[in-house]
Amino acid sequence: MLRMSRNLRMFVQEAVMHPSDPRDPATAPPGAGPRRRRAATTPSAVARVPFDRVECPLLDAVLAMSFDAGELDNLLGDERAGGCACPGPRAAIDAAHRAAHVPDGAAARRLERVLDTLHARELEALDALGLDTATEVLVGRDLARVPRLAGWVWAVARRADPDADGLRSYLVRALFLDGFRALGAQASSRPTG
Repeated sequence: MLRMSRNLRMFVQEAVMHPSDPRDPATAPPGAGPRRRRAATTPSAVARVPFDRVECPLLDAVLAMSFDAGELDNLLGDERAGGCACPGPRAAIDAAHRAAHVPDGAAARRLERVLDTLHARELEALDALGLDTATEVLVGRDLARVPRLAGWVWAVARRADPDADGLRSYLVRALFLDGFRALGAQASSRPTG
């Protein structure tokens, strides 16, 4: 794990928690500000969970937060096979989920490449800063208010480090409970009759 001073750690946390900060090179316009430094640990040096072995609830959560049904249909193309009889977005997520479990399938490789590219910033942050940073970002917070939540969930889901198991278990439970609470609040705010 990368060791850093308290000031540097605070700066990194500030950049992670406030992505629109103009001091953050990842959100600055091209050519503005200082060049972004490479992560201390290269992504290739960090072991990743194979794409077809990512925990199912976390895969579904990332797919749902990252794409709409049309985007998933476009990514899957002709390889969209079967799936559930669910309406709309659920059917697209189900088809993408099934495609992800086909080892070395073209759709699986395409989904993996797109998700890793889309969430590269969080994968790199987790590689460079370790699980402690992801824990600080995710645990004990309202997940709906975590910037780039899908990326953080994806980074933790792909982390092969055995120490990530506890954080993955926490995320599965927290995402489900927060989702159920949101559904309950939405249902109770509707007029009856």
